[in-house]
Amino acid sequence: MRRRDRFAPLAGAAVGAALAVATVVVAVGVIAPLVQPAIAQSGTTLRIVREDSTMVITNEGQAQDGARTVGNLPACEEGVLTTIFYGPGDGVLMVIDDETTLRSSVAIIRQAQETAEGEEGRETVELLDGTVTFAQRPPCIEEFEPAGEPSVRLEQGRTTILATRFFLDEETDIANLSGPVDLTRAAGQEDEEELVASSDEMTYDLSTDRSTLTGNVVVVSGDRRSEAHELELDEAAGIALLRGTPAVSREGDDEIRGETLIYYLDSNDVIVQGNVGGTLEIELD
Repeated sequence: MRRRDRFAPLAGAAVGAALAVATVVVAVGVIAPLVQPAIAQSGTTLRIVREDSTMVITNEGQAQDGARTVGNLPACEEGVLTTIFYGPGDGVLMVIDDETTLRSSVAIIRQAQETAEGEEGRETVELLDGTVTFAQRPPCIEEFEPAGEPSVRLEQGRTTILATRFFLDEETDIANLSGPVDLTRAAGQEDEEELVASSDEMTYDLSTDRSTLTGNVVVVSGDRRSEAHELELDEAAGIALLRGTPAVSREGDDEIRGETLIYYLDSNDVIVQGNVGGTLEIELD
């Protein structure tokens, strides 16, 4: 049987409202009151503005498929206002600064009640993929059955990343993505190779738009295979920095290793820095 996580609502608390089609602005981490109770369950947009980034979360799911959005629930967790977006499949879309997109089936936004009236404070943002069962009153998440494989999808440029969970805490602009993490970077031209990578987990910096894979990092492109503890991806520049003790890259019988590998993703070339070593096969006429 597949594990199911249960969320127990607090007895006797008020019922949160379903959200109609609406746009809600959240400035500097403060969640404003959303909308009046309504029947519609999808089509809702929530805009969260932080100092260095803006997140726009939209429920694109269809009501006939079970999509639902409920907002500012005071009853799901003690002292916390909870907003839930549920779009079966990948119906929940989050766009960061008009450049990076994430898709999942569930988004949960939480904020302490004492900071919800305009006082200083931030919200947490969590994206998950799986099936949700809602309680009747209040309509909190009663059961959550996770997807069987990594399905929370982050897309940036030519890169697509799959993970099991995205979580942005209230005191940071660096999100954690739980693994296993799978990365694919599409070839830009016909003569280029697709690049795939995997790791145990990943972070995404909202302020710099950089992704960092950590733990058992493996990168494969064409005949080249590289291994490291950490990979920092600059998608805009087309460069990845691989770090390890050592980081290693092999292509055929050639092997190079060092503290840092500078990986030029478009050309599949690698430059090594720090405690350089390796074996290269050179043909002489």
